[in-house]
Amino acid sequence: MRNLLGFMSARVFRGRLKLILGLVLLVNIIAMFTLPDRLSDVTSGEGAGPLLRWHGGSSGEAEPEGGGLRLVVFGAPDLAMGRENGESGTSKSWTEYLCDELRCSTHYSFVPSIDGSRPDPALLSNTAYQETLENVLSQEFDENQPGFNYTYIADHYPVPTHDDLDAQVARFLQSKPLKNPPKETLWVFNFGMWDAWTLAALPREAAVGVVDYMVLRLFQQIEILYKASLADTSIAFSDFWGYADADVIEKLKADKLEDVRGEREIFRVLIPRVVDISITPGWNSMRPRPPLPHSPAVHMTNAAYLTKRWNDGVASHIAEWQNLPNPETDETVDPDRAEARKRHASAPNQVQKSENQRKRRGADDDLEALLAPFPLRKALQYDAPYFVLEAIVERQLRNAKLRDELGRGERPPSDPLRFDEVWRPCSEGDAEPQQRIFGSRVKTDADANNANQGESERDGSWHATCSNPDKYLWETPFTLTDKATREFARLAAAESDSKLELREQTSVLSLAVTKKSEDIDLAL
Repeated sequence: MRNLLGFMSARVFRGRLKLILGLVLLVNIIAMFTLPDRLSDVTSGEGAGPLLRWHGGSSGEAEPEGGGLRLVVFGAPDLAMGRENGESGTSKSWTEYLCDELRCSTHYSFVPSIDGSRPDPALLSNTAYQETLENVLSQEFDENQPGFNYTYIADHYPVPTHDDLDAQVARFLQSKPLKNPPKETLWVFNFGMWDAWTLAALPREAAVGVVDYMVLRLFQQIEILYKASLADTSIAFSDFWGYADADVIEKLKADKLEDVRGEREIFRVLIPRVVDISITPGWNSMRPRPPLPHSPAVHMTNAAYLTKRWNDGVASHIAEWQNLPNPETDETVDPDRAEARKRHASAPNQVQKSENQRKRRGADDDLEALLAPFPLRKALQYDAPYFVLEAIVERQLRNAKLRDELGRGERPPSDPLRFDEVWRPCSEGDAEPQQRIFGSRVKTDADANNANQGESERDGSWHATCSNPDKYLWETPFTLTDKATREFARLAAAESDSKLELREQTSVLSLAVTKKSEDIDLAL
């Protein structure tokens, strides 16, 4: 108990909590460890659970003031980010459903809101795109060589006005620190789809440079958040050791921590692989046609190439980022066991602050602050394209009355990967247009009706026009239906559970198909 109190006085009561609040919390902790179980329940409230344990509550339970798992989302509104308007039930994003699956305590999203019915890009770096676009447009070209004329891009793909990653992260870090921080945080970064949509119109060489820079910038911002999370004065901080079990604290004191879930602090990052936007219905129906001799086919091949380069770049940077050395610390502190209250290199005054706090609390001189390891860096590149491509391939095989050795082509109606319509969105209604060409569309009466519907979408009065949205993969030309979004999130939760160690006992997802999404051939 003496060691525990020493840890609590030196470690848990950090930040800007007032002395009186710290004493009240300390009294409750003593009561929980010394009073009988029945009296402990009266003190902390029946069913409240041990104060030092991870508070993982369902949506129906009262949310704890601190502890638990926090989800922080940065990104662009892509195919599974939900809609704020609509009457078909699709109001949640996949990260909100992910939060439900993981039973997280709080969900913060800095993703811009759009209706999803028309192109409204948000990019990882507005500055990088703007500078590249200006450079391309400044190049002189011969009027006899119109293939070098890219002036149309400024009209078709202007620089977005939504917050990019830099702005989103800055807005988050400027937020007021939490008085009761979470125990752990899952950081989600959801960019790439709209970047490929926009950059596909540029000359490939220029677009590749922007993609490479954006991926690099992504991990620069991730590292900024990692370093910010080390300071208890930052909104990014998670109080892992403040909610640690007593036996874990004893292991920490004895330098006997094991590399297992619950004994190591982890800085967790989830980055979905980018889905090729050219497979969305909106690519064919809503992408502006470039002037000749530029062609939609070139844009499509560019989008596929840039998407793959983006995903490959993220995979490469994950391997490098996870092996980065610990941030620099004071030379007198072992870099592998930097004290949790002192470890942030940019906060030198924190050391003296901790010392003064201990003196004010009247702690004994021999109660030294315990040293904790730096958080492990762990990132997962969730295979987001798997779900979308599997649903499309399943429908194509059923249309051709074929099946493969993995069972695709004959999934039962209850299978979450089975949809009756995978090309047309629910927003177009149940009536099939009279003529249809892959890659282009011949206008029909149905298209005129859809155009009128588009006006209502822009007015914010969008609603589902198909009779059964659950049979559709796409709700709008760029967003998945609610059923698809839920399954998208469920797969992400299962993969995060096992690879990011988000629960004490991870649930293993049994996939019906094990073939990687990048190996799936859509040309049947």
